[in-house]
Amino acid sequence: MTAEGRAGVRRWRGGPSRWPARLSRSLFVASFVLVGGTTAHADIATATLAVSAQVLPHAALTSTDTADSAITIKAADLARGYVDVTRHYELRTNSPERVSLAVQPRLGFASAVDIAGLGSAVRLVDTTVELAAPSRQDFDLTFRVWLPHGLEAGDYRLPWHVAAVAR
Repeated sequence: MTAEGRAGVRRWRGGPSRWPARLSRSLFVASFVLVGGTTAHADIATATLAVSAQVLPHAALTSTDTADSAITIKAADLARGYVDVTRHYELRTNSPERVSLAVQPRLGFASAVDIAGLGSAVRLVDTTVELAAPSRQDFDLTFRVWLPHGLEAGDYRLPWHVAAVAR
């Protein structure tokens, strides 16, 4: 089936350009015969996966007042024996029914602090007081700081700390 070409080079009959086409046609026919000309079917499977999630309550309380860390006591306040301070707070929570406010004393210069704005007034002396958080997210608290005798006028650190506690 071969023929001697020029200069002794063997060539396939019909030339070198025909045999790759014949080979590819033969392979295609052979693969079609082996597969049988059938179509493939995919199986359908289903599964169930149970997922559970628990969202923990969280709360963040911020004061919108710029001078939140200091209190200014004047001579008139010293003569009266107390100073009233109002602070505006914003409460952000995903669970308002499970949030309380913890007011912790820092009574370096004050003899007591009365807290108003959440129902009845509460007196803060030397232990932490826990109050029900208001239903609204923006609220004001008024603190009456009772001043001891002998205190001088000036700027003082706030004698309390308010935090939101999620239960």
